[in-house]
Amino acid sequence: MTNFGLELRASQESRNIYGQAITFETESSALPWIEIIHRGAVTEDTIKESDIIFTYNHDRNQVLARSYKGEGSLHIDVREDGVYFDFDAPNTRFGDEILEQVRRGDLMRCSFCFDLNEEDFKRSIREDGQRQVDIYRINKLYDLSVVVDPAYDSTFINSRAADLGLDDIKTDEEKENVSDNNTNPDNPDTDNNGEGVKEEDVDKDNKEENKEEKQEEKTEERTCSDEEKEQRSSETNSNIFEKKTMEKQFSLLRAIRSIANNQKLDDIDAAVINAGAAEFRKAGVEFGGQIQLPNLIENRSAITVTSEGEDVVATDIYDILEPLRARNVLVQAGAKFMTGLVGNVQVPVMSASNVTWEGETASAGDGAGTFTHVTLSPKRLTAYIDISKQFLVQDGVGAENVIREDLIKAINSKLENTILGSASGTTAQPAGIFYSQTLASVSQFEDICNLEAGVEEANVLGELKYIVSPKAKAALRGMIKGTNATGMVYENSTVDGTPALETTNVASNMLVVGDFSNLAIGQWGAIDLVVDPYTKAADGQVRLVVNAFFDAKVLRNGVFGFGQTA
Repeated sequence: MTNFGLELRASQESRNIYGQAITFETESSALPWIEIIHRGAVTEDTIKESDIIFTYNHDRNQVLARSYKGEGSLHIDVREDGVYFDFDAPNTRFGDEILEQVRRGDLMRCSFCFDLNEEDFKRSIREDGQRQVDIYRINKLYDLSVVVDPAYDSTFINSRAADLGLDDIKTDEEKENVSDNNTNPDNPDTDNNGEGVKEEDVDKDNKEENKEEKQEEKTEERTCSDEEKEQRSSETNSNIFEKKTMEKQFSLLRAIRSIANNQKLDDIDAAVINAGAAEFRKAGVEFGGQIQLPNLIENRSAITVTSEGEDVVATDIYDILEPLRARNVLVQAGAKFMTGLVGNVQVPVMSASNVTWEGETASAGDGAGTFTHVTLSPKRLTAYIDISKQFLVQDGVGAENVIREDLIKAINSKLENTILGSASGTTAQPAGIFYSQTLASVSQFEDICNLEAGVEEANVLGELKYIVSPKAKAALRGMIKGTNATGMVYENSTVDGTPALETTNVASNMLVVGDFSNLAIGQWGAIDLVVDPYTKAADGQVRLVVNAFFDAKVLRNGVFGFGQTA
């Protein structure tokens, strides 16, 4: 993903564009990490084994040239200091546009997409704390691309118009020597045809222009009243200083693509990510990814970025917690879901002994001996999603929704699986509610009744609900309520009338019943995403590592009963 200089070659009629696409032994300058492509990472064999397309901004639908196994309209030359390219712009409208932007100097840099194997790069931490990735061998090149926002500023090749015979392209110095009245730069008293320019002719032209301007002003005065002129002046002044307001959508997919391709983030995407980073700092939680998705902002008009006289408002900022709440089976069962926490949080627990009977005027009883609390502290939940590079180039709403949905699924599945698991709690993860619990055997309706009775004896005042695994659900659907009964234990998403929820994140044949309002789930900061273009590069994928900070604890003992079907 190295910068390059684009240059036009030959005569005015030439459509040739060439430049340097990769520079060896050069540090990247606009990435969250330092990347270095080492000499020898790309060889002639690499070119001959690759199908390389030259594109605009990595869009494979906008092709300018192609090298298929070293042959084609795109010529690639591997030299000591990097990889160079050469092609003729196609005779298409798109080719004309790119050619014109290169000639104007609007497009000056490049990037590239590639694959590599795990053993071909090395990660390290520099003394200044920055991450560094050293790439020693690139397995395949997928594209070279002219880009608007490059990641490297290490190489640049200026257009050499004079040397290349482009007489119509002049330097700034040459332009200054050419006057507006078409005078000869070698002799200001003659025009380009060698004829003298008379001073009275210049004065005459100036007088005619002044006369026309005065006539226009006089005509305007006759047609506009003083009130109208004052109103017009006011409107003109307000238009000069008025800022335009634009609305732009935040795009998670666009942000991932920019980072994976070593490109500069869009202003809106960067502003949203900065808001997420601010949430992390407020929560006192460390983060290390390139993308932080904020949780606590409203869906619309949440972030404004002022840029070049425009108020740009981010819209459709995806609050990841709302769909997570809707999907999470524990929250559906009634668990307390607390977001936006800061530092360690003590959640008070009031047992039955805190409630006493007293006379009408007597002092309240002291329940201090039984008033307790549990402490929630942030623990890092991590999961990952692998995204194909072809999917990353999509810009549609459907593709954006797919990546967001996958993100929610990854977080929710890991959260449910951990809380509904049987692992012991550590400083790194919360304990599963099945940890150290005795599982009652559930083979008949009487076992269900006894399980619920045990929970009710713990003075549970809230609504009971079941969470069951698919296999436990299947067993309960085939279990009759008694020898003289015709109904089954599990009917209409209930266990004998008690609401039941199903999830694959409960271990096989297991179930839990209880008052889930006695389960507290805490969440800190934003959602931290690490875009890793290296680990799965050989498979043509980018790995998205998801980091979120949660904790979960049961507030009271005895509020859950645990069972296992045959």
